[in-house]
Amino acid sequence: MDDSGLAAVLVGERITAVAFVHDFIEVHFGDIVLTGYTKPFGMIACWGVGEKTLPYLIGKRVDHVEVVPDRYVAIDSGENRLAFPLDEDARVGPEAVRLYAPGIAELDQQSKHWVW
Repeated sequence: MDDSGLAAVLVGERITAVAFVHDFIEVHFGDIVLTGYTKPFGMIACWGVGEKTLPYLIGKRVDHVEVVPDRYVAIDSGENRLAFPLDEDARVGPEAVRLYAPGIAELDQQSKHWVW
């Protein structure tokens, strides 16, 4: 998978919502949506990742994005890190993580879509 352009889409974006949807998690950055289908891990406010800590990310800006093929996709904001595993054992279906950024027709920008 070609991850080029991923940092340009996410770095600097503010996390606007965290949604717990059935058996997956959505992290919203305005119109951009990162969907994790695997159980997340990382560190948020000196705590592990969970239902009580994920909302703490709302309002934070993304400083760094990291993709380690077959291992994880991670977003960093200050000392916070949210990561979703990509390995086969963590998956419950064909996709582990998806990122969608809508295009802007008026500016002739195409939508962008990454799937891991």
